[in-house]
Amino acid sequence: LNRDDQGWVSVKWDGSRETNSYRVGQEGAYDLLVASSYEHLVETLYGGQASAAGGKVTAAEATPGTRVVRGPDWTCGLQDGAGRGTIKGPGPTDGWVKVKWDNNPRECFSYRAGGDGNYDLAFVAAQAVSCPAHHDLVPFAKAPGEGSNTCDQCGKELANGDQMYRCSPCDYDLCLDCHHRAAAGEDVGSRLSAAVALPGVRVCRGPDWHWDDQDGGGEGVLIGLDSDGWVEVNWEKAGTNKYRVGQSGKYDLALAQRFFGDQVCSEALLQRMFDGTKKRKSTIDRSGEVPDAFAVLRVDQVENPSWHESYMTRKRQVLRSRGRGFGSSPSSSVLTKIVADQLITNAGQDALSTDAEAMLLHGTSPSSVAGIVSSRFDPDRCKFGLAGKGFYFAESVTKADEYARASNGVCCIVVCRVLLGRVNVCGDMLLTRDQRQGLEDSVRKESAYDSVMMDRERCRGTFREFVVYHNAQCLPVFVVWYRRRTGGS
Repeated sequence: LNRDDQGWVSVKWDGSRETNSYRVGQEGAYDLLVASSYEHLVETLYGGQASAAGGKVTAAEATPGTRVVRGPDWTCGLQDGAGRGTIKGPGPTDGWVKVKWDNNPRECFSYRAGGDGNYDLAFVAAQAVSCPAHHDLVPFAKAPGEGSNTCDQCGKELANGDQMYRCSPCDYDLCLDCHHRAAAGEDVGSRLSAAVALPGVRVCRGPDWHWDDQDGGGEGVLIGLDSDGWVEVNWEKAGTNKYRVGQSGKYDLALAQRFFGDQVCSEALLQRMFDGTKKRKSTIDRSGEVPDAFAVLRVDQVENPSWHESYMTRKRQVLRSRGRGFGSSPSSSVLTKIVADQLITNAGQDALSTDAEAMLLHGTSPSSVAGIVSSRFDPDRCKFGLAGKGFYFAESVTKADEYARASNGVCCIVVCRVLLGRVNVCGDMLLTRDQRQGLEDSVRKESAYDSVMMDRERCRGTFREFVVYHNAQCLPVFVVWYRRRTGGS
């Protein structure tokens, strides 16, 4: 009926003549729930199961193991816990099915699936399911004499005639139950098998763990593979050790993140970026030998709405001023393009403009990265480099690593979304100070370009570097912590 400013409301109940006051936030307490509609109730309080619903469940389509939610003719209150359940089989009569709800795994309940012309259930909207290498899984039935098969998620032994889903190129199998859960968009806590053991994936203890507190009670990152059923893991709260992923039939580890559909975790994507952009090259900026590899240990996402807004405002200005006049923009050919779009999706940002933007790398020291993520790139700390005083970025992890400084063996690189716009490409080997200043002035004063690319790859066979002169054109997205791996170390 009304509410005051102190966190109370007055309510008149349908079955009573009385009116009373109740808390809606007063002292942190909430006496009431919204009951205006099922959809509003679920969307507000139970994670949006209504939006997860697909088509209504009919008895003919009710395959055991299929994931369901309440449907259009639901009349059973909160028997489902406003959540999801699994079809277990046919009901007591035609047109009915039995369901076990996640909130009450000890009991099955029967519901109409066409009986009396009503449909109490709906399928959970299906998602595509793939193996860790993103190959589609196909239905498969285990044939007699084929040998042993186990589900690469839950470890269940598959018997002759069992239905499963398979990726033959990767020798990757899912049992029916794990496939149904994955198709419903659910995390199916899984053991780590050799088929899923990709460098960069996050892991935790698995079903056969017997290494006490060697993991420090937390998660780690897979950093190395052996051919005999072992992998190497670097734990966030502990050291580095090797563990079994099928050796002697034992699985010490489990995946700590979902690996279904297109949502590969950012750690794995950035490891792929590092592996795909490394070179056996060096410049005078390198101190020491060139690493053989760069092992990602941890990834922190940088989120600052005001920085993002200023970046997008700058982007709109550049796109409006240039129209389509970017020429042959190098932004569409940068090495990091292999995973850039998926990283931006994982970060929850708008898609990159392929002819104007790129994901690029900025190597720095652990002490400096704190200033970048708290105060952004500071124009006052720019050094006068090959293209004047600006912010320098690399497309190769090897070049970015030349500027990184290790602390206890750990280095860091800031992965940024960079607005390149129209690029002034310079391929000269030797530049005077005035010529370097001229490159900067082509962007700052003449506004003929939006950035500069120093193409030392063309003239010296080393690297390309990109330079912008306005900090609204470089948006930090991830901080990657990694170790250099050299000579088998």
